[in-house]
Amino acid sequence: MKLLNFLRLKYNLTKNETIKYLKNKIILINNLPTNNLDLELKENDIIKIDQDEFKYNEFIYLVLNKPKGYISSNIDELYPSLLKLIPLKYYRSDLNIVGRLDQDTEGIIFITNDGRFLHHITSPKAKIEKKYYCEYDNILKDIDISSGITFSDYKTDKIIFEKIDNNSCFITITEGKYHEVKRIINYLGSNITYLKRVSIKNINLDNLEKGGIRELTKEEINSLMMK
Repeated sequence: MKLLNFLRLKYNLTKNETIKYLKNKIILINNLPTNNLDLELKENDIIKIDQDEFKYNEFIYLVLNKPKGYISSNIDELYPSLLKLIPLKYYRSDLNIVGRLDQDTEGIIFITNDGRFLHHITSPKAKIEKKYYCEYDNILKDIDISSGITFSDYKTDKIIFEKIDNNSCFITITEGKYHEVKRIINYLGSNITYLKRVSIKNINLDNLEKGGIRELTKEEINSLMMK
């Protein structure tokens, strides 16, 4: 990718706005100055402009610990977009949120500009397990839901239910239907009071604080893409 195109994505500007912004600024590529905006960047090149410093990669894969009050949309609506939480170090205007979490749901979510990765993670055919920690207000009905639940509009895939106590559990699903976990708890006779996605396949939050973000490692990306 050419340096100009990358900086357009990084600063979310038009071509002319980017050129104007860069006028009279010193651009360093791997600590060497350049004014060649047609320069082809290489993987892991380090770009410095004033106090801004960032690394070039064709594809970026991020894991974020979503707090309440943000939506899984690329644009602000009733609540701010999750992309507001991404620092300039990682931000690019071609990033997309992988799947969705409601504004009142917390937990792990991926962000990428790799369409192949996004499609794989969100495809029901990939059967990628998503595990949720749930709290609810009533004792649940003692019903076996391991083979799935038939709702009026669809039947879920298998469900792994792990009881913690009378008001909390873990639920693992392989789909991402709208309000699926909330509907499961409703089916069992209660209402969600707190919901957090704690892992996607073998990737969890570890010690990532709310609103925190990090890059996925190559090993993690490869494990997620395995069928």
